[in-house]
Amino acid sequence: MITDIYNWQSQAEEYFIQEKYSQAAQLYEQAIAIEPNAIYYYWYLGLLLLLQGQEAEAQMTWMLPMTEADEEQLEMWTNELFKVLQIEAERRETLAEYSVAWLIRQHMREINPSYINNLLQILILSIKLQKFEQIDDLNEWGLIERLNAKTNIEINTELLIQV
Repeated sequence: MITDIYNWQSQAEEYFIQEKYSQAAQLYEQAIAIEPNAIYYYWYLGLLLLLQGQEAEAQMTWMLPMTEADEEQLEMWTNELFKVLQIEAERRETLAEYSVAWLIRQHMREINPSYINNLLQILILSIKLQKFEQIDDLNEWGLIERLNAKTNIEINTELLIQV
């Protein structure tokens, strides 16, 4: 139970780092009950559910506040969610937890399927994890189309070189 409204987030973060995801998730659930309009609580709760293998529940948690959003809020919240997931994916890559990073990045791809740098990172992780299905994956992701597109895209050249 959240007894210290100012300290619960540090406790949740500590649980998260210790991989005590269910305890951290309980704190976020309680926080949502107290402050249902604090949208970023949903992002972290969804991430915690994802890390517990509850992918459908994670997606439902992320989508719940989005059903109430207007067009401007929807874009802003989608970007916020993407950023939360990106930070955690990068952290997992640094820790060489490639399968977790790959899973998170797959959900990032669902949120923003055209973000080329995420697609390149998924490709790198897929190769490391021996999950790459050659041309089928590249076609499904639209990676080659995006690389060949005549539009200006912000691409991380270091990622492209790694690929």
